[in-house]
Order: sequence, then structure tokens, then C-alpha cells
Amino acid sequence: LTFDLTVVFSDQSTDVVSWAWDFGDGNTSTSQNPVYTYAADGTYNVCLVTTNPCSTDSICMLVTVFDNTVPCTPTVASFTSASVGLDAVFNDGSSDATSWSWDFGDGGTDAVMNPTHTFMNIGTYQVTLTIISQDGCEGQYVKDIRIDAPDIDLLIPNAFTPNPNGSSGGYYDPTSFDNDVFYPITSWVTEYLLQMYNRWGELIFESTNHAIGWDGYYRGKLCQQGTYIWQIKLKWTTGEEFFHRRYKKGKRVDKRGRQDAQVFLCPGRECNDKARSGAVRRRKLSRGIGSSTGLRLKGSTEGLKAPEDAWVRLGVYAPLLRVSTRAWTRFFF
Repeated sequence: LTFDLTVVFSDQSTDVVSWAWDFGDGNTSTSQNPVYTYAADGTYNVCLVTTNPCSTDSICMLVTVFDNTVPCTPTVASFTSASVGLDAVFNDGSSDATSWSWDFGDGGTDAVMNPTHTFMNIGTYQVTLTIISQDGCEGQYVKDIRIDAPDIDLLIPNAFTPNPNGSSGGYYDPTSFDNDVFYPITSWVTEYLLQMYNRWGELIFESTNHAIGWDGYYRGKLCQQGTYIWQIKLKWTTGEEFFHRRYKKGKRVDKRGRQDAQVFLCPGRECNDKARSGAVRRRKLSRGIGSSTGLRLKGSTEGLKAPEDAWVRLGVYAPLLRVSTRAWTRFFF
């Protein structure tokens, strides 16, 4: 008898209470109708011993098995990738693939042909693509990809016009040009703190959710036209931080004030347009408090009184330029 490597054995005995199969390759079974897969081609002497309370009987026969599966046609797995910041796009370049299994090297997986994946941190990741061809053959491709730090950009409004029809709760549409909510425009943020103070140093708004800014309302009422002070603390996925403060528990940290940490609340279009005048400030290296070396913002702002110096954060910096255009102030990193 000739079979594939997997053989289904059927017992034809009668009046049997137990079975003992010997498949001729050293393996056995006590099932009545076992299914057995041989490891290699060949001819094997298969024996069956049956018993009942009165007697025992046995039978043996030669069984020839062979592997009749179709050999796999070599399949080549490959892919290309491109990343912007922490986001990466993968494109399958394999031949004859019908299923895909991606391992991005950070615990993330996917099973689509051309996936996108967002990594949580910068670094080098070993990405593995495993494919199955239409013949059931498997191929694998492993490649190291580098995820670099995203470009950090920070825009902070100089002025905004709240919606007079009521509070929005601070929620805003980042694609809208309404300019009715004050919030720092940036991305890749992992930690966020926005605080708003009135001219007397009273905290009137605070948010730790980047999706919520200040809509110009305090205790359900629209605030009066004027200048308000912001304090912003940010941390990005790159590990960079931004902390601009003027008050601590209602007390001024910098008695001279910070003109660049102000936003003008304008209840009307005419006021808002006037407040959008542009300005240019230069960043220059300067000695800090004590023996620390820090960065100072120095210059003048159109429409404001005498210019003031303002500390951003400690560190050594090359000379940079900060530009205010229309209602925004951009901070470069």
C-alpha cells in the first residue's frame, strides 16, 4: 500500500476492546483509527494488536509513504520605507505575496500590504516582514531603519479674538482660521501646560490638554479687552523642553515682566487687525544669573513699551532669530 506522508489507519476488527498500533518507525498509538504522519519517505512494517477479554490477535502489513507536496518556488521578501518624524510608511516590494506579517521592532505589528506605523521614540529599529506566497511558501526580510527626531516648530499667537457668542470650552479646530482660541501651535507633544494670568498676576485659566486652549472666558464671562500673560511648559518626543514663566503661585518671577509672554485679547476685528503688526527679535548669547550661561531674548516690539529681556531656559545656544509675522511668534529649536 502506498500513501502520502500522512496516513489514516482504519481498524476492521470485531469484538475488540483495545488496540495497539506499531507504525514501524518506533512510534505507537492506542487509538482505534489513528492518523499518523511519517517524517520521511520509505516502506514501513505496520502492525496492529487487538485484544478482548477472551483473546488477542495481530496483523502486519507493509506501508509505503512518500512526500508528494509541491516544492516551494523561492519567494523573495523585501520592502522600502520612508519616515517623517516618528511616522513611517512601509511599501512591500515582495514577489508573489498573498499575506503579510510585519514586526516593527518596537512591539508593534501589522498584517496589511503597505502599513504606516508611528514609533514612540527616536532610534534604530529592526523591522521584519514575513510573507506567504500563493503556493504556501514563506519568505522573510529583515532591515534596520532609523527614526530621527521630528522637526520641532512652536508658534504662539500675539493676539486673538474670542467668540462673543459664548465659551467653547477651549476646544479648537487647528485647521480653522477663526483665531478665537489662544493656544500654542506645535506637535509631537508629550507634556503640556498652559496657564493664563491677568495683569494682576491672578491665574484665570489652566490646561494640561493640548487640545484645549483659552477661549477668552473666565468663570463663564468674556474677559475684557487687554493684555494677558501666558506661561507655557512643553515637552516633545525628542526630549526637548520649553518653559516660559512669569509667575509662581501668584508672585512674579521676573519683576521686569516679559513682553514676549503676552497675548492681546481683542473683542473686535479692527482691534485684532491692529494687533497683528509684525515684529522681529534677535536671540543672542548672554550671561545668566550667577555663573549660569543662558539664552536671552533681546530687542523691541512694535506697539509695546520699552523692550524687556526675557529668559527662556538654561543652556548654551548659537545665535538664532525669532520672527513674529501677523499674529504669531515662532520659536526655533
